Amino acid sequence: VSLMANRTLNRWIYAFVTLSNSVQSHAASEYNTFVGLSFSLAPRLTAAVSRADRWGGLSAGHTGTSQAMVQQSLPVGPGLGYRLVLSQGANQVNQANVQYQGAYGRVEADYQQVGYDTGEAGHASVTATGGIVLIGGRPFITRPVQESFALIRVPGVRGVRGTLSNQDIGSTDSRGDLLIPNLLPYYGNRVGINDKDIPLDYDIGATEKLIAPPYRGGMLVPFPVRRVFSVAGTAVVRERRATIVPAYGQIVVERDGKKAISPLDEAGNFYIENLSPGSYPAEVQYETGVCKFNLVVPQGPAALADVGTVECVVPEKEAK
Repeated sequence: VSLMANRTLNRWIYAFVTLSNSVQSHAASEYNTFVGLSFSLAPRLTAAVSRADRWGGLSAGHTGTSQAMVQQSLPVGPGLGYRLVLSQGANQVNQANVQYQGAYGRVEADYQQVGYDTGEAGHASVTATGGIVLIGGRPFITRPVQESFALIRVPGVRGVRGTLSNQDIGSTDSRGDLLIPNLLPYYGNRVGINDKDIPLDYDIGATEKLIAPPYRGGMLVPFPVRRVFSVAGTAVVRERRATIVPAYGQIVVERDGKKAISPLDEAGNFYIENLSPGSYPAEVQYETGVCKFNLVVPQGPAALADVGTVECVVPEKEAK
Protein backbone atom coordinates (compact mmCIF):
# COMPACT_ATOMS: atom_id res chain seq x y z
CA VAL A 1 0.00 0.00 0.00
CA SER A 2 1.38 3.41 -0.95
CA LEU A 3 0.24 6.96 -0.36
CA MET A 4 1.82 9.83 -2.24
CA ALA A 5 1.34 13.57 -1.95
CA ASN A 6 3.07 16.55 -3.52
CA ARG A 7 2.54 20.27 -3.50
CA THR A 8 4.04 23.32 -5.11
CA LEU A 9 4.72 25.74 -2.26
CA ASN A 10 5.72 28.63 -4.53
CA ARG A 11 7.32 29.11 -7.91
CA TRP A 12 10.70 27.92 -6.59
CA ILE A 13 9.88 25.17 -4.05
CA TYR A 14 8.18 21.80 -4.53
CA ALA A 15 7.43 19.37 -1.65
CA PHE A 16 6.73 15.63 -1.85
CA VAL A 17 5.89 12.82 0.61
CA THR A 18 5.56 9.05 0.06
CA LEU A 19 4.32 6.53 2.68
CA SER A 20 4.27 2.80 1.95
CA ASN A 21 3.67 -0.50 3.74
CA SER A 22 4.39 -4.01 2.51
CA VAL A 23 3.47 -7.32 4.15
CA GLN A 24 5.33 -10.56 3.53
CA SER A 25 4.37 -13.96 4.93
CA HIS A 26 7.91 -14.88 5.96
CA ALA A 27 8.94 -11.52 7.46
CA ALA A 28 7.66 -8.65 9.54
CA SER A 29 5.75 -5.83 7.90
CA GLU A 30 7.90 -3.15 6.30
CA TYR A 31 7.14 0.56 6.50
CA ASN A 32 8.83 3.20 4.33
CA THR A 33 8.72 6.97 4.29
CA PHE A 34 10.27 9.38 1.83
CA VAL A 35 10.00 13.16 2.21
CA GLY A 36 11.79 15.98 0.47
CA LEU A 37 11.94 19.46 -0.98
CA SER A 38 13.01 20.43 -4.48
CA PHE A 39 14.25 23.94 -5.29
CA SER A 40 14.35 25.62 -8.69
CA LEU A 41 17.16 28.16 -8.30
CA ALA A 42 17.73 29.21 -11.92
CA PRO A 43 16.71 28.08 -15.43
CA ARG A 44 19.29 25.24 -15.38
CA LEU A 45 20.06 25.05 -11.66
CA THR A 46 18.13 22.86 -9.20
CA ALA A 47 18.68 21.55 -5.67
CA ALA A 48 16.93 19.03 -3.44
CA VAL A 49 17.03 17.67 0.12
CA SER A 50 15.38 14.40 1.12
CA ARG A 51 15.06 11.81 3.90
CA ALA A 52 14.24 8.12 3.41
CA ASP A 53 13.44 5.77 6.34
CA ARG A 54 12.56 2.09 6.61
CA TRP A 55 11.25 0.08 9.57
CA GLY A 56 10.79 -3.68 9.88
CA GLY A 57 11.10 -6.06 7.01
CA LEU A 58 13.83 -8.68 6.79
CA SER A 59 16.26 -6.62 8.85
CA ALA A 60 13.63 -6.04 11.57
CA GLY A 61 15.17 -2.73 12.44
CA HIS A 62 15.39 0.89 11.35
CA THR A 63 17.55 2.37 8.61
CA GLY A 64 17.53 5.80 7.07
CA THR A 65 19.38 7.99 4.60
CA SER A 66 19.56 11.78 4.35
CA GLN A 67 20.60 13.32 1.07
CA ALA A 68 21.32 16.75 -0.42
CA MET A 69 21.80 17.39 -4.13
CA VAL A 70 22.59 20.35 -6.36
CA GLN A 71 22.64 20.12 -10.14
CA GLN A 72 23.21 22.36 -13.11
CA SER A 73 22.27 20.78 -16.43
CA LEU A 74 24.34 21.21 -19.57
CA PRO A 75 23.19 24.00 -21.90
CA VAL A 76 22.08 23.28 -25.45
CA GLY A 77 25.31 24.80 -26.75
CA PRO A 78 28.81 25.03 -25.25
CA GLY A 79 28.96 25.31 -21.47
CA LEU A 80 29.36 23.65 -18.08
CA GLY A 81 27.17 21.25 -16.14
CA TYR A 82 27.63 19.50 -12.80
CA ARG A 83 25.95 17.32 -10.17
CA LEU A 84 26.92 17.09 -6.49
CA VAL A 85 25.30 14.55 -4.15
CA LEU A 86 26.03 14.22 -0.43
CA SER A 87 24.29 11.59 1.69
CA GLN A 88 24.58 9.96 5.09
CA GLY A 89 23.13 6.73 6.43
CA ALA A 90 22.23 3.40 4.91
CA ASN A 91 22.71 2.94 1.16
CA GLN A 92 24.44 6.29 0.95
CA VAL A 93 25.82 7.59 -2.32
CA ASN A 94 28.26 10.50 -2.58
CA GLN A 95 28.93 11.80 -6.05
CA ALA A 96 30.66 14.65 -7.83
CA ASN A 97 30.23 14.93 -11.58
CA VAL A 98 31.40 17.77 -13.82
CA GLN A 99 30.84 18.00 -17.59
CA TYR A 100 31.98 20.55 -20.12
CA GLN A 101 30.92 20.57 -23.74
CA GLY A 102 32.43 22.79 -26.37
CA ALA A 103 32.27 23.08 -30.11
CA TYR A 104 34.81 20.25 -30.56
CA GLY A 105 33.83 17.69 -27.94
CA ARG A 106 32.76 16.88 -24.40
CA VAL A 107 34.84 16.16 -21.27
CA GLU A 108 33.42 14.54 -18.13
CA ALA A 109 34.98 13.91 -14.70
CA ASP A 110 33.10 11.71 -12.23
CA TYR A 111 33.66 10.51 -8.67
CA GLN A 112 31.35 8.12 -6.78
CA GLN A 113 31.43 6.56 -3.34
CA VAL A 114 28.77 3.98 -2.49
CA GLY A 115 28.28 2.18 0.82
CA TYR A 116 27.90 2.50 4.56
CA ASP A 117 31.50 3.34 5.35
CA THR A 118 32.58 6.82 4.33
CA GLY A 119 36.16 5.61 4.57
CA GLU A 120 35.70 3.32 1.59
CA ALA A 121 37.65 4.19 -1.52
CA GLY A 122 35.53 5.69 -4.24
CA HIS A 123 35.66 5.32 -7.99
CA ALA A 124 36.87 8.14 -10.23
CA SER A 125 36.86 8.45 -14.00
CA VAL A 126 37.60 10.98 -16.71
CA THR A 127 36.22 10.62 -20.24
CA ALA A 128 36.47 12.68 -23.41
CA THR A 129 34.23 12.20 -26.44
CA GLY A 130 33.86 13.83 -29.83
CA GLY A 131 33.04 13.20 -33.45
CA ILE A 132 33.79 14.14 -37.06
CA VAL A 133 31.02 15.16 -39.46
CA LEU A 134 31.28 15.82 -43.20
CA ILE A 135 28.63 18.26 -44.42
CA GLY A 136 28.48 21.30 -46.66
CA GLY A 137 31.62 20.22 -48.53
CA ARG A 138 33.92 20.27 -45.48
CA PRO A 139 34.69 18.26 -42.31
CA PHE A 140 33.81 19.42 -38.79
CA ILE A 141 35.19 18.25 -35.44
CA THR A 142 32.27 18.26 -33.04
CA ARG A 143 30.61 16.84 -29.95
CA PRO A 144 29.22 13.28 -30.20
CA VAL A 145 26.40 13.04 -32.73
CA GLN A 146 23.83 10.66 -31.27
CA GLU A 147 20.79 11.36 -33.42
CA SER A 148 20.74 14.11 -36.07
CA PHE A 149 22.66 17.26 -36.97
CA ALA A 150 22.52 20.35 -39.14
CA LEU A 151 24.84 23.02 -40.50
CA ILE A 152 23.81 26.65 -40.23
CA ARG A 153 25.44 28.65 -43.02
CA VAL A 154 25.58 32.46 -43.14
CA PRO A 155 27.93 32.83 -46.12
CA GLY A 156 31.07 34.77 -45.25
CA VAL A 157 29.81 36.31 -42.01
CA ARG A 158 31.71 35.38 -38.86
CA GLY A 159 30.50 35.56 -35.26
CA VAL A 160 26.76 35.21 -35.90
CA ARG A 161 25.07 33.43 -33.00
CA GLY A 162 23.00 30.41 -33.97
CA THR A 163 19.93 29.33 -31.99
CA LEU A 164 18.02 26.13 -31.37
CA SER A 165 14.54 26.68 -29.96
CA ASN A 166 15.59 30.28 -29.17
CA GLN A 167 18.64 29.15 -27.15
CA ASP A 168 22.16 30.17 -28.18
CA ILE A 169 24.23 27.20 -29.38
CA GLY A 170 27.40 28.86 -30.66
CA SER A 171 28.68 31.28 -33.30
CA THR A 172 29.60 30.94 -36.96
CA ASP A 173 33.25 30.47 -37.92
CA SER A 174 35.30 32.47 -40.43
CA ARG A 175 33.34 30.91 -43.30
CA GLY A 176 29.98 31.60 -41.72
CA ASP A 177 29.32 27.97 -40.69
CA LEU A 178 28.00 26.56 -37.39
CA LEU A 179 27.36 22.84 -36.79
CA ILE A 180 24.49 21.77 -34.52
CA PRO A 181 25.11 18.16 -33.37
CA ASN A 182 22.07 17.50 -31.15
CA LEU A 183 18.83 17.61 -33.14
CA LEU A 184 15.76 15.37 -32.93
CA PRO A 185 15.27 13.17 -36.02
CA TYR A 186 12.02 13.40 -38.01
CA TYR A 187 10.62 16.11 -35.70
CA GLY A 188 10.51 19.85 -36.23
CA ASN A 189 13.64 21.58 -34.92
CA ARG A 190 13.51 25.36 -34.88
CA VAL A 191 16.94 26.71 -35.80
CA GLY A 192 17.85 30.31 -36.47
CA ILE A 193 20.37 33.12 -36.32
CA ASN A 194 20.56 36.27 -34.25
CA ASP A 195 20.12 39.15 -36.69
CA LYS A 196 21.74 41.55 -34.20
CA ASP A 197 25.09 39.94 -35.09
CA ILE A 198 24.73 40.74 -38.80
CA PRO A 199 26.58 43.94 -39.81
CA LEU A 200 24.36 46.87 -40.65
CA ASP A 201 25.50 46.94 -44.28
CA TYR A 202 23.99 43.49 -44.96
CA ASP A 203 20.50 42.70 -46.17
CA ILE A 204 18.94 39.83 -44.17
CA GLY A 205 16.32 37.36 -45.33
CA ALA A 206 14.80 34.72 -43.03
CA THR A 207 16.24 34.43 -39.51
CA GLU A 208 14.53 31.17 -38.47
CA LYS A 209 13.68 27.87 -40.14
CA LEU A 210 11.89 24.67 -39.11
CA ILE A 211 13.75 21.51 -40.16
CA ALA A 212 13.24 17.74 -39.68
CA PRO A 213 16.53 15.91 -40.37
CA PRO A 214 16.69 12.12 -40.82
CA TYR A 215 18.00 9.80 -38.11
CA ARG A 216 21.80 10.09 -37.90
CA GLY A 217 21.64 12.34 -40.93
CA GLY A 218 22.25 16.03 -41.46
CA MET A 219 20.80 19.04 -43.23
CA LEU A 220 22.38 22.17 -44.65
CA VAL A 221 20.41 25.21 -43.47
CA PRO A 222 21.45 28.35 -45.38
CA PHE A 223 20.54 31.83 -44.19
CA PRO A 224 21.42 33.97 -47.21
CA VAL A 225 22.61 37.47 -46.46
CA ARG A 226 23.72 40.02 -49.00
CA ARG A 227 26.04 42.91 -48.41
CA VAL A 228 24.36 46.17 -49.30
CA PHE A 229 26.56 48.45 -51.36
CA SER A 230 25.70 52.04 -52.18
CA VAL A 231 27.25 54.42 -54.66
CA ALA A 232 27.49 58.19 -54.69
CA GLY A 233 28.91 60.60 -57.23
CA THR A 234 28.33 63.60 -59.47
CA ALA A 235 26.95 63.33 -62.99
CA VAL A 236 27.86 65.69 -65.84
CA VAL A 237 26.88 65.53 -69.52
CA ARG A 238 29.26 66.30 -72.42
CA GLU A 239 27.27 67.52 -75.41
CA ARG A 240 29.39 68.65 -78.37
CA ARG A 241 32.01 70.80 -76.66
CA ALA A 242 29.81 71.94 -73.80
CA THR A 243 29.67 70.52 -70.28
CA ILE A 244 26.16 70.42 -68.89
CA VAL A 245 25.22 69.98 -65.26
CA PRO A 246 21.97 67.92 -65.36
CA ALA A 247 20.50 69.82 -62.41
CA TYR A 248 17.25 68.44 -60.98
CA GLY A 249 17.18 65.58 -63.46
CA GLN A 250 17.66 61.93 -62.54
CA ILE A 251 19.98 59.00 -63.11
CA VAL A 252 18.49 55.58 -63.92
CA VAL A 253 20.53 52.38 -63.47
CA GLU A 254 19.43 48.89 -64.62
CA ARG A 255 20.24 46.03 -62.25
CA ASP A 256 18.86 42.48 -62.31
CA GLY A 257 16.11 43.50 -64.71
CA LYS A 258 14.96 46.31 -62.43
CA LYS A 259 15.61 50.03 -62.42
CA ALA A 260 17.23 52.00 -59.61
CA ILE A 261 16.52 55.72 -59.77
CA SER A 262 18.23 58.60 -57.99
CA PRO A 263 17.27 62.26 -58.32
CA LEU A 264 20.02 64.75 -59.12
CA ASP A 265 20.42 67.91 -57.09
CA GLU A 266 21.43 71.29 -58.48
CA ALA A 267 25.07 70.18 -58.71
CA GLY A 268 24.27 66.81 -60.33
CA ASN A 269 24.98 64.76 -57.20
CA PHE A 270 23.35 61.34 -56.89
CA TYR A 271 23.10 58.46 -54.39
CA ILE A 272 21.94 54.90 -55.20
CA GLU A 273 21.42 52.09 -52.67
CA ASN A 274 21.79 48.32 -53.10
CA LEU A 275 24.21 48.51 -55.98
CA SER A 276 27.01 45.94 -55.79
CA PRO A 277 30.39 46.42 -57.50
CA GLY A 278 30.17 45.94 -61.26
CA SER A 279 29.22 47.67 -64.50
CA TYR A 280 25.60 48.70 -65.13
CA PRO A 281 23.73 50.25 -68.08
CA ALA A 282 22.62 53.72 -67.01
CA GLU A 283 21.24 56.94 -68.36
CA VAL A 284 21.08 60.54 -67.25
CA GLN A 285 17.71 62.16 -67.84
CA TYR A 286 17.90 65.95 -67.82
CA GLU A 287 15.96 68.93 -69.05
CA THR A 288 17.10 68.87 -72.66
CA GLY A 289 17.59 65.16 -73.28
CA VAL A 290 18.80 61.72 -72.27
CA CYS A 291 22.39 60.48 -72.21
CA LYS A 292 23.25 56.77 -71.95
CA PHE A 293 26.46 55.34 -70.47
CA ASN A 294 27.83 52.50 -68.29
CA LEU A 295 28.13 53.21 -64.57
CA VAL A 296 31.13 51.35 -63.10
CA VAL A 297 31.05 50.66 -59.34
CA PRO A 298 34.55 49.71 -58.14
CA GLN A 299 35.26 46.84 -55.75
CA GLY A 300 36.33 47.96 -52.29
CA PRO A 301 36.03 47.23 -48.56
CA ALA A 302 33.69 50.14 -47.89
CA ALA A 303 29.93 49.77 -48.17
CA LEU A 304 29.71 53.19 -49.85
CA ALA A 305 31.60 53.69 -53.09
CA ASP A 306 32.28 57.28 -54.12
CA VAL A 307 32.80 57.23 -57.89
CA GLY A 308 33.53 60.95 -58.09
CA THR A 309 32.52 62.78 -61.27
CA VAL A 310 30.82 60.56 -63.83
CA GLU A 311 30.85 61.93 -67.38
CA CYS A 312 28.22 60.92 -69.89
CA VAL A 313 29.05 61.80 -73.50
CA VAL A 314 26.21 62.43 -75.95
CA PRO A 315 27.09 61.06 -79.43
CA GLU A 316 27.52 63.73 -82.08
CA LYS A 317 24.55 62.51 -84.11
CA GLU A 318 22.28 62.81 -81.07
CA ALA A 319 23.58 66.17 -79.90
CA LYS A 320 21.21 69.08 -80.28
